[in-house]
Amino acid sequence: MVRNGSADDPIGKSGIAHFLEHLMFKGTAAHAQGEFSNVVAELGGQENAFTSFDYTAYFQRVPRAHLARMMEFEADRMTGLLLADEQVAPERDVVLEERRMRTDSDPSQQPSEAMQSALFAHHPYGLPIIGWEHEIAGLGREDALAYYRRFYTPENAALVVAGDVDVEEVRASPRPFTAKFPHAAPAPSACARRSRRCAPIASSASPTPRSSNPPPPRFTSCPPPAPARPARPRRSTCSPIFWAAAPPACSTAGW
Repeated sequence: MVRNGSADDPIGKSGIAHFLEHLMFKGTAAHAQGEFSNVVAELGGQENAFTSFDYTAYFQRVPRAHLARMMEFEADRMTGLLLADEQVAPERDVVLEERRMRTDSDPSQQPSEAMQSALFAHHPYGLPIIGWEHEIAGLGREDALAYYRRFYTPENAALVVAGDVDVEEVRASPRPFTAKFPHAAPAPSACARRSRRCAPIASSASPTPRSSNPPPPRFTSCPPPAPARPARPRRSTCSPIFWAAAPPACSTAGW
């Protein structure tokens, strides 16, 4: 999982995080396009990827014995992605068609997208994850590589392993593949990553005749942190979900 999502898309390039997610399957110098997916299929496994507002996730579901092999593939494409113009342009058309199918042709999605944009008018969450159509059409190879170099680093990634595995074995598995990763700067905070949206954006527009005041900045400060979640009361032991054979004597001391 990479700690960036559509909320980190540069202004004017909405959809680049999702677009790069597609391009991450185009192969590296060590593994040709489609090899990763073919290996997962031959093992009887499953794979996929998805983009959210704050992260992009890539996952595989395989037998435990092949965990190290999956890590090798992921480590390779974390640093060795190869992109050619003949791969990028067709994939951009795929994303455009995905938008037309899932949003433009779906009457329920159009008001949902408009509402999201209105609710977060001055925040990155107002951008659709897939991007605006006219901005997707302008994305190219250099945009994808610049985004890849900026965010796809070990300091900005998280490895999640779930299943019948040994913790120490999992901890040791990535080391042979990550030892040669180039060192990058520590991952910035979410607010720092989105500083281009947190800082005032100068406007060249002249004031309207009705007012001598200049237009307000698009976004002047980072959103405040979410308030701490209040502690939930402890459930009484007389609740039926705690019964084993017979209900215990009811007590309210646990509340």
